[in-house]
This record gives sequence, C-alpha cells and structure tokens, in this order.
Amino acid sequence: MGVKRRAWKWCAFGLLTLLLYLVESALLPPVFGVSICCLAPFTVLIGMHCGPYAGAAFGAVAGFLMDVGMTSALGFSGMLLLVLGGAAGLAVLPLRVNFWLSLLFCAAGMFLFSTVRWFFLYGLWHAGEELLYLRVVPLQVLYATIAAAPLYFLVRWIDRRLEPAA
Repeated sequence: MGVKRRAWKWCAFGLLTLLLYLVESALLPPVFGVSICCLAPFTVLIGMHCGPYAGAAFGAVAGFLMDVGMTSALGFSGMLLLVLGGAAGLAVLPLRVNFWLSLLFCAAGMFLFSTVRWFFLYGLWHAGEELLYLRVVPLQVLYATIAAAPLYFLVRWIDRRLEPAA
C-alpha cells in the first residue's frame, strides 16, 4: 500500500509541475513588465518537504520545461533549478520546515535564480543593462514569494496526505 501512495504523490507533484508551467507560460500576463515565475519556488518547496533528491529531480524537470518555452540555452534553467532544489533540501535537513522559513527560502532561491539568469543571459552580453536588473529582479522575488504562500500549503498537503505510513 505504501508504494502506491508514494507513486500517487509523485504523480500529483508531476501534474502540479505541468499545471504550474502551463499557468505561468500561457495564462498569467506580465505584471509591470515582469513575468511571474512559479516553478522556482515550487522547486524549493519540493526540496524542503521531500528532500534534496526530489528537489533536484523536480528542479531539473521544471527547468527543462522553462527552457523549452524560453529562448535561453536548453538545460540552463534545468541546471539552475536542479542545484536550487537540491540545495534547499540539504539546507533544511537539520531544521524544522514551517511557513515563514519556506517563504524566506523561496525568496532567497528566486533571488539567486534571477540573478544568475540575468548575469549569464544579459549581464555578460549587453552593456548598460544594470537598470533592468534593478527593475526586474526585486519584482520577480516579490511575485515568487507571493506565489509561494499558497504553494506551500498545497505541497505540504500533498506530502502529508500521500506519504505512506511508517
């Protein structure tokens, strides 16, 4: 019975990954010229609740979906989110995961993700794009932190509901 529940849990997280990708790429319009990224905080939350391996795996899948839909190099966002999900899972091993810690980790993770993406996609190639960084990255961090609040409760509910009994 435990294997079936665990399989349903991973299927639920996989479907949620696809749903979040479709929502952020097709349904959510840019707000103040900045698109909302839900997959980075989702990856951090998976890593925090399910462990570093699950965070890294879902980060790689979510990043691959982002790369397919964007014009960046294929695998760039996948590698970033793989490291982000795994690092979030490792960072909370000695800690107790709660709502505020999750929001803090999601904000920090989105800041790192946006900064690295900006540096490699704009900063190295276009001179004078520093104002774009100062305009876009704080808004992306704010939007991701706001999106992380309902995602936290959803990930926690799926993790607790579909975790096999010991």
